[in-house]
Amino acid sequence: MDTAEGFSNVKLLASGGYGRVFSAREEFWERKSRSSRSVVIKTMGRLHHGYVRMSAFRELFILSRLQPSPFIVNMYSSFAFVDQTSSDVTSLHVTLEKMDMDVGQLLRMAKRGPRSGLGVRWSDEDWSSIGLGVVHNVLSGLEHIHSTNVLHRDIKPGNILVNVDNSGRPTVVKIADFGLARAIDGEYSHDGYLTHAVSTRWYRAPELLLDRTSYTSTVDIWSTGCILAEFLLHGVVLFCGSNDTDQLHRICNLMGLPGTSDLPGVTATVNDGPEAVDAVDGGLQCLLPPHITAEEMSLLTSLLTFDGTRRPSASEVLEQAVFKSRGMGEECDGVQLRAMHIEDEALCLLARSADGFVDALCTQDVQFRCSSSADSLASLTESLASFDNDDNHDDDNDDAVFSTKDSHSLELFERAGCGSAT
Repeated sequence: MDTAEGFSNVKLLASGGYGRVFSAREEFWERKSRSSRSVVIKTMGRLHHGYVRMSAFRELFILSRLQPSPFIVNMYSSFAFVDQTSSDVTSLHVTLEKMDMDVGQLLRMAKRGPRSGLGVRWSDEDWSSIGLGVVHNVLSGLEHIHSTNVLHRDIKPGNILVNVDNSGRPTVVKIADFGLARAIDGEYSHDGYLTHAVSTRWYRAPELLLDRTSYTSTVDIWSTGCILAEFLLHGVVLFCGSNDTDQLHRICNLMGLPGTSDLPGVTATVNDGPEAVDAVDGGLQCLLPPHITAEEMSLLTSLLTFDGTRRPSASEVLEQAVFKSRGMGEECDGVQLRAMHIEDEALCLLARSADGFVDALCTQDVQFRCSSSADSLASLTESLASFDNDDNHDDDNDDAVFSTKDSHSLELFERAGCGSAT
């Protein structure tokens, strides 16, 4: 990891409930040479909440473990501000590579055409080929993420970053924002221990809409299918429900009501019977433009398989003919990432406590800085101090612990204050 020297031109890009995102120019040392680069700084505040401490550390930990990958945003460094009086960590900051835009912005610009700054208007073939290229890269990234036992759980256009050429064609595509990511260990049961309150509604898989607390990495595959559909529909969102029930209705209206063996409880959820579903004649096929090929349609329907247990994995989807026929093969066979296991998640749970949070950060080479430092990033600490100190946050509104009988892991969980796992 490079050694950060300082930041300049710090500008606020976005603000959320628990953090903010800034752009900046970073001065750093690499191989005894001083250099600079444009970066994005993700800041996480409200660290007096145990749940927020755990989530912040989990995001940092997972992102660092996924390095390096050509399909995942690069993390350059991480640092934390410490209050000199209380010695508490007041904010955590992660420095990431800066890219041109996200896919959501790209789609909006493409809909507007040349007046948006892209320079050209995309043809029907452009929409399809660019969408397939983006989705191929996302699936390649998910193949790496899932191979480490991690679920992203928030795949959407806004979390896919791109660099583009003058025509708006992406030259680099990377997955970002691991704030909702979670490690699952295949050697242990997770039934009932995962929250359904993840992913943005329009890209949320049916099993999540049905409040399922046991699911697999294929929730990310459904989200990827929604992104592909958005390209094929020239920037129109496929399912844009106003609430979870409406979202499920929209899916069933277009895809048809699934059989009782696919996802039990669907019929009851969509207003106590199939008569509540007003199925569209011709289904998904009639909604798509006529130029869509059979291979593209096959890809989309496989990604949008209603039953998550029957939905293909990222590796399986990458073998489909639509990618082979366009020469989209595996671009990074040599990338090897280490899988995460139950002990890693236990470390994240330890970060709930203030002392455990500091201990956990020390395992990740986080640089600690005093809040009163003359560093130009002191302004970030001041901005974070303006966050509303809402002490009514529900600390338990998160994924529960793994179900395991491993004695070493039980000890870790007990240290994390989670009691015994069963």
